Amino acid sequence: MATLTDTLVSRLSSVSLRASEPVARVEPTKATESSGAGWKLHLRSGQAVEADAVILACPAHATAGIVEKIDPDLAAEL
Repeated sequence: MATLTDTLVSRLSSVSLRASEPVARVEPTKATESSGAGWKLHLRSGQAVEADAVILACPAHATAGIVEKIDPDLAAEL
């Protein structure tokens, strides 16, 4: 898995990235004219971070727990 994340980090150097941040859950934010749609990530540390895009590079069972509230069908498939 480290190869995937290392490659993503190296190729996405023009954006702000936060790797190795344990995420508890993700929720969509409301779209606005200036920012468009986005995401709010609730980190296990208790912090909340807003992002334009999210890449979850973790095992399927971990991803299922993170996306369960926004897409129960996807979580069940994982």
